[in-house]
Order: sequence, then structure tokens, then C-alpha cells
Amino acid sequence: MSQTPPNQTWGQQPDNYGQEPYPAQAAAPTPVKKSKTPAIIAGVVALALIAGAVIFGMQFFRGATPAAIKALPNDAVAVLELNLAPSTSQQLALKNWVEKFPSLEADTSTTDYKEALWNLVPEADDKPDYATEVKPWLGDSLAVAVVLDDKKEFQPVIAIETTDVDKAGEFATREFKGMTNDFIGKTMVLWDEELVSLNVADVEKAPLADSENFKADRAKLGGDDYLATFWGIGEALTEVSGADFSGAIAQQVSLVRDARFAGGLQVSDEFIDLKMAGYSPQEVSGSVDLDDFVTSLPGNGLGAFAFAIPDAAWDQFGPDAQKMIDETPELQQLGITSLDDLKAVIGNKIAVTVGVENGQPSFGLKSETAHPDKQAQILEPLFAQAGTQVQRVTDGNVTAIGLGQTPEKVLNPESKLADNETFKKVTDLSGDLQSVVFVDVANLSSIPDFDQMIAGDPTAKEMVDAFAGAGIVSAAQDGHYSDGHIRFVGK
Repeated sequence: MSQTPPNQTWGQQPDNYGQEPYPAQAAAPTPVKKSKTPAIIAGVVALALIAGAVIFGMQFFRGATPAAIKALPNDAVAVLELNLAPSTSQQLALKNWVEKFPSLEADTSTTDYKEALWNLVPEADDKPDYATEVKPWLGDSLAVAVVLDDKKEFQPVIAIETTDVDKAGEFATREFKGMTNDFIGKTMVLWDEELVSLNVADVEKAPLADSENFKADRAKLGGDDYLATFWGIGEALTEVSGADFSGAIAQQVSLVRDARFAGGLQVSDEFIDLKMAGYSPQEVSGSVDLDDFVTSLPGNGLGAFAFAIPDAAWDQFGPDAQKMIDETPELQQLGITSLDDLKAVIGNKIAVTVGVENGQPSFGLKSETAHPDKQAQILEPLFAQAGTQVQRVTDGNVTAIGLGQTPEKVLNPESKLADNETFKKVTDLSGDLQSVVFVDVANLSSIPDFDQMIAGDPTAKEMVDAFAGAGIVSAAQDGHYSDGHIRFVGK
């Protein structure tokens, strides 16, 4: 079943939610003699219950499969698609999340998910009425693509899945003045033909959804039950800058231009999750796993962030880094005159922790380098000038620095992020961990006068009440791909 059943609507549970798919069977009369019939009936009933449970699960956990993206041109540089008929489980979870933020004044009174989205459109005198002008033709998905025109400027192409071609066409002609509308099957396509050269027949033969790159990226993202998805190529980012790059930087820009990314938004009772998958034209190799390095940080702080710099990354950005060193006298005065010096100071792993000690902010930094002696040689003069406020200690290849807390606490804390349940939920990701940003929302109350700080901001207070933590993580996968997510964990 790929379509949401008619009786499953925004904010409602399916009629049979929490019940057996079939009514209980009446008690059978006591048989006169033993027979195989009761066993057969029991088997049939059991199979029926299993089948009913499977059908219910497919209806409850799986929504409609968006089709609008199948009507977009394959030269798009970015695409956003909205699923207007997500699974009932996601609709219920989203409604529960929205109700935690009353200051947003979102309308949760309607039981029509599409109407709930339509109500987010700002009110205006000429805003079409949903019930009479939109609902009669609106289908289960909407997608907006960005293409580049002859002047390398961004232009939109819109695709809307419809249930009534005639009514949709009439609406488009009336409301989208200045835009051409045509149909691929029951999907309406809208564009400005003065700015965008588009042939609907060509799009139908070779849509973006059938391109090998798009399919590969979506496959890496995985799943199909998203509230919204996006896809794009690096060309969109480089065109936004409008800069003319040359030299070593041009090589890096070329890698960005050929990069691709995909993402999808999902919600559950516990998470709000923006999943991401990224493709790099340069194969991911020699990745450094941050897992043990970051999970050994203090676990009772306000948050932490960490990132890895593999040797391959140092090699890739080496020419640009050396140029920066040559043009920065301050670095040379510190004794950083070469790429090897910079690499020794920064290392391959960096982690920072933020907390509160005795009512005051505290910071800790941890670095792992292959050249601790050279790092110490360069950093020693800096710490001599800083006095006793900043302390440093080295354990093998790892250097810890403390401000407002001792570096020993950074290296060997009493509690660790490895034991922090919220952190584990935020960073739950396969592959070699490459970067982490984590905020322990539940611990923000340890900041002096924090409650007073947010008292005048209802949305901020609602966020603190709703979330236990939040974070951004990324991990390297095999080949050219990496993945990650932005995740909010509920209380």
C-alpha cells in the first residue's frame, strides 16, 4: 500500500489504531468429537491477524510516494520536494511537536494535513480558499527545481501532483499569471518560458528522477518516508558567490562544483531528524575516526564540538595553507613558517568542550598530533604570556588545554560523553565519525540566570522545555560518500 488511507488524516490516528485489525471471533460450540477444523480455523484467524497487522503497519508507517519530482528537468542544480501525504505516524509525531510550541500559533485544529500546510501561507485578501479552490485538485506532492538561465541566474520550475487536471489548469491560469503550465500525466509543470527554455516532452523522456547521479544520491540517503527532501549540486553554491576563482583555490572550487548532496526531513515521537548524504568527486580515503576521542570528553557540560583532519585533507589544502602562512606575519612570529608546523599545532583531531565551573564558564580543548614535541615548542611561548589562566598538559600525542577548568579534567573527566544518553542518541551514526557539534539543552539551566535570560522569549523557553539535546554529526563512508544528520532529541 503506497497511499495513505482516506480515513487517516492530519492529527488523527487510523480507525483501527490500538485495536485488532479484525473483531474478536465468537466462541465456538464444544465439538462432539475431535476434529482438525478448529485448528484450521485458528490457523486461518492467525494468518488473518498477521495479514491485518502487516496491512495496518504499511498504512500507518508508510505514506504516499511523491511523484512531482518525476516531472522536473534533469539540468536542475537544486530541488526541494514536499510530501503532502506522509505516513500517519509522521503526521501524528509532527502534530505532537508543533503543539509543544504554542508561540508559533500553528493551526492544529484541522484534520487535513494539506490544509494545515496551506494555513502556513500568510493571509492576504487574494489568498485562494483551500476548500473550494485548492483541495479539489491538489495531489500528494509538490516540488520546486532551480535551473540556471542563459545569464547563469537561478530560475524556478515547479511541479505539482494533481488529482484533477482541468481544475488544476484553471487554477494555474488564474493564479500563476506570467507562468506557462503544462502536464506530464497528472503532474502540472509551471515555468516562465521567457526565462527558462523547457520542453515538457523532453522532461517526460528524461526527468531528473531518472538521472544516474540523482538515483545514486537518493539511494545513499535511503528510505522514502520523508516530510520533505532536497537534492543539489555544488554548482548552485559556486554560482551564488559569483566570484572568479583562479590558481589553487580554483581547484578546490572545482571539487565543490562537482559535489552533490541529498537530504530528507523525518520526525518521530523522539527525534526531529534532517538526514544528509554527500558525494565528493575526490574519493574519501584515510579517514580519521573521532569516536573514542570525542566520547572521552566531559559528559556533564553544556556541549562540545570536534572535527577530524585526515592527512589526505592536509595534502589537498596544502598549497592554500602555505600561501596563507606566507601572507600572515603573525603566524610566522609564532614560529609557524611551514605546512608541517601548522599541521603539528592543529593535528588530526581537535575537540572543544564548554561547561560551567563554580558559576563561571569553562572551556577545554583537546588535540591529537603526530608531532607533540614540535607542537609544544610552538605553543610554549603563548602559554608563558597567558600566565596561569590557561593551563596545558600533554599525555603522549594528546594535548589538553583548560580555561576555567584544569586540563586534567579535560583528559580524565569524572563523567564522559560516552555515558551521556542524549549525546549517544544525537551521534548515533555508522561509519568513521568526522565531525560533531553537540548541545546538551538539558544542562543549559546550569548557566547562571539562564531562566531570566530566556524569560522574555517564549520560543526559546519552549525549545528548552521540548528538547533534551541537539547536534550535527557527519561520518565518512566507503568510496566518495559521507553521511550525517542534524538531530533534535526530545525530552
